[in-house]
Amino acid sequence: MNSGYEARGAVLRTEQVGDKFEVVAYKVFGPKALAGIALDRHLPDATLSRAIHVGMRRKVKGESVSRLRSFDSARASNLRSRIKKFVFDNREILKPNMIELPETLSDREQDNWDPLFSIAASACENWLARAKKAALAIKGATEEPQSLSNNLLHDVREVLTDFNADRISTKDLLELLTEDEDMAWVNYNRGNSLTARQLATLLKNYGVQPKTVRMPDGSTPKGYSVRDFDDAFTRYLKPLDVQVTETGDGSAIDRPKASSVSPDVLSMERVSAMYIAKASEEVVVDVHDFSSSSDSLNIPIEDADF
Repeated sequence: MNSGYEARGAVLRTEQVGDKFEVVAYKVFGPKALAGIALDRHLPDATLSRAIHVGMRRKVKGESVSRLRSFDSARASNLRSRIKKFVFDNREILKPNMIELPETLSDREQDNWDPLFSIAASACENWLARAKKAALAIKGATEEPQSLSNNLLHDVREVLTDFNADRISTKDLLELLTEDEDMAWVNYNRGNSLTARQLATLLKNYGVQPKTVRMPDGSTPKGYSVRDFDDAFTRYLKPLDVQVTETGDGSAIDRPKASSVSPDVLSMERVSAMYIAKASEEVVVDVHDFSSSSDSLNIPIEDADF
């Protein structure tokens, strides 16, 4: 699953060749569409990061979609032939690394979107621009899969945002993390709160370790130096936007604020619809845009603008 998301994907296996064992690479490339409820709870982070997430909504009364109970093999053969011809006709554009990719996408996101950008570019520059706009909107509207330790690091940064001392005891840090029930650390350990040992184990992945710290009252509990988190915050978390706020004495302080991206743009589904419509005149796509509108998107071949 994890190696087959790109064309050069392969897995290595040891095979007996004569009286020797040799490492053999098996090609496992195979584009897939996975549908389900709350897949983020059931699929590993590594698998989710190799996918483009398309939100689905329950159909309401008055909306209709084409039902697909089975698929005619003759129709599939026709569609397959059209796709093969499309690939042959656009083989130069479809070569890897032919499209300039948005720098704001991560390395993995660029890998995921590169084929779709190439398909869009084969239509026209306008479609390519719209596809890139869709990619950035989906990135802004979809949370990237995060590991448990990364979620913890994010929450540590949040609770330390207004913390003014340069050292914090393990006890105080745990209290800050468990005060907010939305962070889920209060029920992390089978209904019990996150422990000091579990906190240290998760933070160890980022080179942050507990040590004896001297507090203002002279006590020396186990805890953390706040500055020890800075490198991990920079390397493994998205940067916070900063807004400048004036204080009563005329000075200014920086406060972090959450960034937002408007999803009201062309969705990735329209790019996919373009590709399917080009491949077969018989296909009519009924999908939902990622914008706030609940209207369905129907693209018969005669209305497509390519």
